[in-house]
Amino acid sequence: MPTAIDPSWLPSTVAQSTAALVAIVGGFMVSRFISIDSEMAGARRRLEEAQERYDAMLERKTRAEEALTRRTAREFLTDRQRIESLLSSDGMSTAEQLLDEEDCGLSVEQLRPHLEEAVAVVTELRTRFEEFPNQIEYPAWGQFAGLSR
Repeated sequence: MPTAIDPSWLPSTVAQSTAALVAIVGGFMVSRFISIDSEMAGARRRLEEAQERYDAMLERKTRAEEALTRRTAREFLTDRQRIESLLSSDGMSTAEQLLDEEDCGLSVEQLRPHLEEAVAVVTELRTRFEEFPNQIEYPAWGQFAGLSR
């Protein structure tokens, strides 16, 4: 008895092999997409951390610049001649006038708030200086400002 050959095995085998190859390639692609997504999440975290560090350093830089400006202005304003100018009754010098006389490396806008503070301290202490005119010792700024407290 002759056996009949069934030709359906060939398309069935090709379909199953193709499905297995598609599943393997799809698995690799999904794995790669997950890997790329986790790399991007890590990069985003590092970017956020770098931005936070940058903001913190920018704040520190701003505070350091303000401290340097304050120190330069106070050293400039505590010069004996400028204190006498502030104590004189001829009227207070403006920041522009002081900077015209001598450049301290600050702009008018940087010097103005410190000059206003010095004027307020001198105005408050004027009576004390008028009572003892020959005993002015021209203290450092911290001591000068501390007298008003």
